[in-house]
This record gives sequence, structure tokens and C-alpha cells, in this order.
Amino acid sequence: MDLINSKYSKRLNAIASLIDFDKSLVDVGSDHGFLVSILIENGFKKPILAVENKKGPYENLMKNIARMDASNISTSLSNGLEKVDSSYQTIVIAGMGFSTIKAIIEKDIEKAKSFENYIIDCHTNLTEVREYFVNLGYKIEDEITIFEDEIFYDIISFKKSDKKPQYKSLELKYGPKNLQNLDKIFILRILDEISYKERIIEKTTDLTKKETLINEISELKRLIG
Repeated sequence: MDLINSKYSKRLNAIASLIDFDKSLVDVGSDHGFLVSILIENGFKKPILAVENKKGPYENLMKNIARMDASNISTSLSNGLEKVDSSYQTIVIAGMGFSTIKAIIEKDIEKAKSFENYIIDCHTNLTEVREYFVNLGYKIEDEITIFEDEIFYDIISFKKSDKKPQYKSLELKYGPKNLQNLDKIFILRILDEISYKERIIEKTTDLTKKETLINEISELKRLIG
């Protein structure tokens, strides 16, 4: 599904575009409920649980949901997955760092491993994110790279897998779907990384570091052809 509501951020629209509208969903860390708004406005009919652990945002979430007038939304003022029924199919965890996401999963690990699909918008340690969910029993189903407010974001959809997929180190670092699709925003992200490394080369006097960076730049250029 394409980006589906221009009044919301590119990041939230990218998350929404990866959601299967035929599966029930939990939005962990729902904040004011803007992702839920996008889904409802675009005809999402399956059950939605919006989870928020901070009272202020939760109160705003409740107000926004009341305005939606949709019978398929429920809410929970709670932490992570603690009040989430295992019957839900898709779990969205967005706008958090890897350590927070990992803590959410680890706290309810057996329940966490039962869900069909995770859509993750993590702002740190993307290699570790991919490794973690693959080791948890998931494959990388889809990925989107976006650029918003001078920041690149990777939105990743993981789906339950009977067989552990074998990804190369570069695939875990940059994403197998990103490398396969070579979307223009992903290419811009790689070019930005190349430019950053080139600036370091200009400033450093460490010959070993220079050689390492030159090799890394050559590898990045090969990735994007």
C-alpha cells in the first residue's frame, strides 16, 4: 500500500503501508493514536489495541479515538505487551531504540514469540534489530527506507518463519529487501554514508583508519552499483 494520508508524517504512513489490513493489530507505544487514525481513515476493520504507558499521551489517545467513532478500537494504559492478548496477529513497535524494544520483548518472551508479524520502526542499532528478530524466529518480509526531518528511517516488517533464514552480514546491516529493491531513498542513504566516511578520511592522519574507510566506501559503492 502506498503512503496513505499526507497530513501525517512520512514515517507513520510508511508504517501503515506495511500493515496487513486483514489481520488484528496492536500499536505498542501508541502515543496520541495517529497511526490508529491513519488505519481507521483508510478502512481498517480488524480489532486494534492501542497501548500507551504514559498518562498524558494516553488521555490524548482516548480523546482522539473518541473522535474516530470506531467500534474496533480498544486501549490499554500499560507497558509493552503485558496486557496484550496472544490472539492478536500484528504488533507494531515504533519510535523507540533497540534496547527499549528488546526489553519489551524479553519481558514477555514466550508471548512475544507467538505473534505472526512485527512491524518495527527502531531508531538505533538496526543490525542488532534484524539479528534479534531473526533469532526470535522471524524472517524479514519487507522494508522501507524514508528520509524525514533530516533523518533516515528503516521500517521493517518481520513475519513468523518455520525455518531460520540465513542472511549475510551486509543484509543484516542494510536490509535484504533494501539491497534487493535499491529504492532511491535507500541509495541516498548509502551516498550520505559514503560522504560521511569521505569527510573522516580528509581529517584523519591514521593511515590504518584511512585504509579501512576506503575499503568500506568501495563496498558501499558496490552495493548500489
